[in-house]
Amino acid sequence: MAYQGIGTGTTPNDNNGDSLLTGAVKINSNFQEIYSALGDGSSITINSTVNSINSKVNNIYNAIGDGTNITINTITPVSSTIIDCSKGNYFTKTVSSNTIFSFSGIPSGEIYSFTIKVVHTGGTIQWPAEVRWPNNEEPFADFPGTHLFMFMTDNGGGTIRGAALVNYTA
Repeated sequence: MAYQGIGTGTTPNDNNGDSLLTGAVKINSNFQEIYSALGDGSSITINSTVNSINSKVNNIYNAIGDGTNITINTITPVSSTIIDCSKGNYFTKTVSSNTIFSFSGIPSGEIYSFTIKVVHTGGTIQWPAEVRWPNNEEPFADFPGTHLFMFMTDNGGGTIRGAALVNYTA
């Protein structure tokens, strides 16, 4: 049942609103729906409602988290040139010499995307052969500068599509 509003008319006693009987029936129907949704129809049982909500939340945690925590948009600093994709989807790395990145831990059987923010102070940046750039042209990332490299794969990393926003001054 959808919510039933009581017609009140536009001015007192204008005979355009619901009668007292019709208004009372709508009120009772609205409360009956609440009592049925949150209880057994005659009383509200908060504990079973909370348990039902907790069960649904736990299902979400298990579906997109580790059963206890959901990690969203964690910044993961990287010390090596291997980006371990099982650690998150936003990585930061300072590059001061020639660097060849590689990727590990890319999930299979799902779409996965990630971003690498590079603070570039020197050297060149190279990417794995699986990375495909628009028009097959790897972006030129000058230094000093800050760059954002975004990647997406839908086949476990067999092909990784890359895009770049490069040469920010900070």
